[in-house]
Amino acid sequence: MDGLYSVGALHEDAKRLTEEEFRLRFGDAFFLRGESTGPLQKPRVFQDTARQTTSPSPERALRGGPASTGASRAGPDVLAFLIFAARARDPTRQRITIGRTGNNDVVIPDQSVSKNHALLTRDGEAFVLRDVGSRTGTYVNMQQLEKGELRVIKGGDEIGFGDVAVTFLGVSTLHRFLRRVVPPS
Repeated sequence: MDGLYSVGALHEDAKRLTEEEFRLRFGDAFFLRGESTGPLQKPRVFQDTARQTTSPSPERALRGGPASTGASRAGPDVLAFLIFAARARDPTRQRITIGRTGNNDVVIPDQSVSKNHALLTRDGEAFVLRDVGSRTGTYVNMQQLEKGELRVIKGGDEIGFGDVAVTFLGVSTLHRFLRRVVPPS
């Protein structure tokens, strides 16, 4: 699926590309999903499978917190995270459509997501989310948006599209997050 990546797939790109090169290639807004199957979950803490030590939590990594001491490896749950690039297929358009069907810019293949669920637009440096009349609702930090309501979202906000929970990230945060992940050997 175009615009859908795993952490492992983007890890090497983040390590070799500057933030600006990464932005030009993948976009400047992303949704991070914690599990690749079943109901979507908020990302869990990274675990070092070899030493059973905890590496930076997604929240710490997203805030730019220091990496834990020693070489920590990401657990399989981290590598299973999915990343949806929130970018319009047509670069002349200012809006990004979000929904279940393939005609959307961000396709979330879950029955609780409406065919045409929400719109994401950029207003200067801010991103604005709007529910376009979904049957199951759009949520920002557990608060449901009314149909047509505009809500400015920022990095780290928890977004719900129906039963699907994702974390909104800007390119700087995602780039930094991916560079900190150390895949298992």
